[in-house]
Amino acid sequence: MFGMFTRYDLVCPLGRWCGPALWMRKLGLRSMSTPLDWVLGRDVPLPGYVDIVCDGFKSFMRRESLRRIEGPEQDPEFGNVCYLDVATGLESHHDFKVGVPFDEAYPAVRSRYDRRIERFMTRVGGGGNILFVSFNRYGRESPEDIVRCAERLRARFPKSVIHLLEVEQVQELAEPTFEELADGVFRAMGRYYPPDGDDRYGDKALCGRLFGSIRLRGRWRNLLRSRVARLKMKLFTMFHLSKEARRAARRRYRKAACE
Repeated sequence: MFGMFTRYDLVCPLGRWCGPALWMRKLGLRSMSTPLDWVLGRDVPLPGYVDIVCDGFKSFMRRESLRRIEGPEQDPEFGNVCYLDVATGLESHHDFKVGVPFDEAYPAVRSRYDRRIERFMTRVGGGGNILFVSFNRYGRESPEDIVRCAERLRARFPKSVIHLLEVEQVQELAEPTFEELADGVFRAMGRYYPPDGDDRYGDKALCGRLFGSIRLRGRWRNLLRSRVARLKMKLFTMFHLSKEARRAARRRYRKAACE
């Protein structure tokens, strides 16, 4: 639809929020969990995310850099306590459960991120066609910065063919636009996350059309695996007597599946 005709071996969300990972999972584009799937960075520009990746995540989610975000308990669906990583500016909203002391929870969180980082660096650096997707709800990037970010990623992973898609929420645009800023560097702008849109998925019609145009090898296998996993989750959690108990069991099941 938008002219991205390359068939990719891996599609990686490049942060900003969890929407890209949710869309990747929904459309069969998600082949693995990555370190930036579920973190939030309202004030972190695209070059900041690229810094984290190119540095091999060395400063990412370290114990000494995490500060609890004060205020009422956040994320009522999952019951999590939120932390700010002062070294990177990213926020963790999905890792630390209410009522579990930080020192008790952190080793499991760190272990989970270490696994994701190792998978990410191995897969992205191992060759093939890789598409990074950045969904920017909070600001605008200059075309020059977007192109420079793609060049840095290519220098960091020379064995792979790296493409970059920057999606930007621009409420003033009546119709979405799509352009290729340089070879393999794309920018989509439009009302992808309007004020009345879904809090996680944005405008489902526009986002569905955009992300649905991405071609991935093994996409149908991913979709089948996702459907089977969802069916298994329902079967394994359907025997709880109350609706709340079933929801709690499914939250635990989904969390384990994201490891």
